[in-house]
Amino acid sequence: MVISRRDKYRANVVCLCYNMGIIDLGRKLILAALLPVLFLVLLVILGVIYCFWGYRYLKIMIMLYAFFVGGSFVYNLLSEHAPGLGAGTWIIAIGAGLLLGLLAFFFVKFCIFLAGGILGIAIFNWIKSANPAYFAGLDAVYAFLIGLACFLIMGFITLAVKKHLIIIVTAIFGAYSIVHVSGILIGLINAPQMAAQASAATAVTELAPVSIWHNLPLWGMAIPVIVLAIMGMVKQYRHTGRGRGY
Repeated sequence: MVISRRDKYRANVVCLCYNMGIIDLGRKLILAALLPVLFLVLLVILGVIYCFWGYRYLKIMIMLYAFFVGGSFVYNLLSEHAPGLGAGTWIIAIGAGLLLGLLAFFFVKFCIFLAGGILGIAIFNWIKSANPAYFAGLDAVYAFLIGLACFLIMGFITLAVKKHLIIIVTAIFGAYSIVHVSGILIGLINAPQMAAQASAATAVTELAPVSIWHNLPLWGMAIPVIVLAIMGMVKQYRHTGRGRGY
């Protein structure tokens, strides 16, 4: 078998690259870029499920949401305050995410109440920021009681109208996730090198500048979100949300 000069040259180049660690570096870069992209694709898939099947698969959705949000929070917290843990950061974050996910799955009504309560706190904070003079002179105990009342009232309202509220919220949240994350994935086509600079846990925030929606006016992104949200609500009310109760 005769080996041509071209084949010898290619073999020498490959050996040189391997000895210099270039091939290993390339593999690491590809893996580093692949993980954030796979995470973004997973978020789009979850967004579709949220938007069109949010009420039907509520327990699973809440479990997955608690897993990802809780795990990401713990990962970011440990990365900032305990950077020396190394691989232990991922293990602890995944463990915390699984624990929160299981709690959310088995205590779904409490999670619905808690979500409504958090919305009540957000409303209270909005009222507080809109009336700073009134709350500045208010006793801290009374301010706490008003905030607690907002938490409890919105929590019980959420439980009372949970089906309608869940369908509306999951459709909007799912539509936003689909549009927002898809915009980042499309933007990465023109800037693929950015994916290697982001971590999977913070890919959405770190890669937001490459999104096709980043430099567009607000309505540019709002229109597809509204259209998808309406489609999701119609789908859930007419098909996927029927015959279900929590």
